[in-house]
Amino acid sequence: MFQKTVINLLLFISTLLLFASVCQAHNVKVLAYVDNSKVYTETYFFNGKAVSNGLVHVFDSHKNKVLEGRTDENGVFAFNPPVLDDLTIVVREMTGHRNTCQIKRDQLVFKVSQR
Repeated sequence: MFQKTVINLLLFISTLLLFASVCQAHNVKVLAYVDNSKVYTETYFFNGKAVSNGLVHVFDSHKNKVLEGRTDENGVFAFNPPVLDDLTIVVREMTGHRNTCQIKRDQLVFKVSQR
């Protein structure tokens, strides 16, 4: 009886771990950076595959949407900031997985002032 309970418990834990790794594989990662006063985002899955055609929304610090676009086949979306403000970038891939990242206003000011 005890041995059967232990085996069932191990099978249950193994199933949970398998499910957790499958969920982890579908996480979306977003990296954003500023180069020559242009914002670049790179979006990819946990396994490194690019999120192509992902929907990108850019919001200002007041949560107003200031820009919308889509990632290219390499998971990249680049834009000139429409406002000089803290920006929140939200990327959603086609099956609904999403993630956000932020670019602070001082990063934009610093890069703009270098031109």
